[in-house]
Amino acid sequence: MKLRTLLAAVTITSDYTSSVVRCFFDLRSPVAGCISVPRPYVVPQRNNLGLFSVLGELSATADWRAISEEIWPFAQGPASTPMGEAEVGWRARHRVLSPTAG
Repeated sequence: MKLRTLLAAVTITSDYTSSVVRCFFDLRSPVAGCISVPRPYVVPQRNNLGLFSVLGELSATADWRAISEEIWPFAQGPASTPMGEAEVGWRARHRVLSPTAG
């Protein structure tokens, strides 16, 4: 059985989102002292937290790992969403290389 099958869809809830943010940003948390965000990454990290909060509020469900591998250029994952499949088709019709193509 493939690992992908085991990890399939996960729902992000507002309770889970809240607990993750609390874990990393509550200075009393055991992991808070281990986390340091370099200055160039502060704004992107805030964007990530905002997106995570929106997904939690929506109770969004998806195969988040597959989506990540689809958009991370270093992972070179296959299209896993309708938008990813549409992009593959668009790139083929317009002869545009994917961002991961050498």
